[in-house]
Amino acid sequence: MHSSDADDEHFLAGPFKPPGLPGGGPPDDDDDDDFNDKRGRKDKKDKKKGRKISRGQSRRRRRRDPSSSPSSSSSPTTSSSDSESSFARKGKKALEPSRTSDTKAKESDRVLVPKFPQPENYRNWRIRVRDAVIAASAKPDLAFQWVEEVFKTDQSVEALKDSGKFVTLDAKLMSSLTNICEGDFARQLDIFKAEQAKSGTPARGRQALLMIHKHFSTSRKHGAVHYMTLRI
Repeated sequence: MHSSDADDEHFLAGPFKPPGLPGGGPPDDDDDDDFNDKRGRKDKKDKKKGRKISRGQSRRRRRRDPSSSPSSSSSPTTSSSDSESSFARKGKKALEPSRTSDTKAKESDRVLVPKFPQPENYRNWRIRVRDAVIAASAKPDLAFQWVEEVFKTDQSVEALKDSGKFVTLDAKLMSSLTNICEGDFARQLDIFKAEQAKSGTPARGRQALLMIHKHFSTSRKHGAVHYMTLRI
């Protein structure tokens, strides 16, 4: 037998030692499985990483190119209707402050009238009462016209029985006037209120204000007559 043949037989007969693997021997199936598992996990990670990169790139492209977004792909009719609705919303918001200011205006809890006047300062007292009524109302302009009706020529107590749109304001005016009335006029006002209660209707603030107005108008007339008598 030639030496080369002997070497071949010795190689086939001896243990198989792949180069680079310690211990030698034939390849193990478990090693192949581990290798395949590791390679499979690596492939999955690479695929997942590739998907993340592609998603990030697509997001960046959408940011750079607004036409690629779904909203920009809508028809011109839809975009115009959206702009119209946006304009309508802005218009409503612009009107909201005025509406809010109207709703915030509230009637005061009290009508703060000055103390019961003397004949010489009745005119100033009447002006202050009118200002107090206007200030207490949530609708000052209408309240001004409402209280000025008291001082019309030939105005009657019966005509002021209806409070109109200012029922609560009328009641607050009556309460304030009752608290400041003094002397003989206070007794007259109490009698009037009792008579109104018997008829089934409450006395009104404007009625009381008219009674005060007539009381001082009469006092001024009597004073003028008395002054003229003294001069004569």
